[in-house]
Amino acid sequence: MTVPIWFLDIDGVVNAAGVDLPEHLVRTEATTAGTTWPIHYSPEVVEFINMIHRAGLAEIRWLTTWGQDARSSFAPAVGLDDFPAYDMYDSEDWWKAEIVAASVVNEARPIIWTDDDIADDDVAYFRDFVTVPSAVIPPVTEVGLTSSDLLAVLTFTQQMNV
Repeated sequence: MTVPIWFLDIDGVVNAAGVDLPEHLVRTEATTAGTTWPIHYSPEVVEFINMIHRAGLAEIRWLTTWGQDARSSFAPAVGLDDFPAYDMYDSEDWWKAEIVAASVVNEARPIIWTDDDIADDDVAYFRDFVTVPSAVIPPVTEVGLTSSDLLAVLTFTQQMNV
């Protein structure tokens, strides 16, 4: 049994970031870097993420520009459990990709990466060249994670936890 690491972004993933948002989303607020932002999230997504965490199907880690505010402000605002968070840093390349790549090399565990900024080329790269099993899911920014995305995560975690 190999528990995957789930690298989880906030904006465009858990927080739908658009103008014409789906009506089923719940609205709240959270603060990062001293600014309070409107948050629009799906209770289904929050319940699912907590279920994956509590069942031990994945080790969830925040990989977001929110940094530690993901833990101290965002998670409590939407009802998510507490997960470790990476801090953003200056990089010549994409800092998030560097963290995921380092994890692949150093931990050699399966990964799930949900981030609306992942380009199609990044998905293809993971599919073709990354040596650990991976599920790379780039949700649509205005919608965030959908039921089909959650099913893909669940299926992947179940395959890895056999």
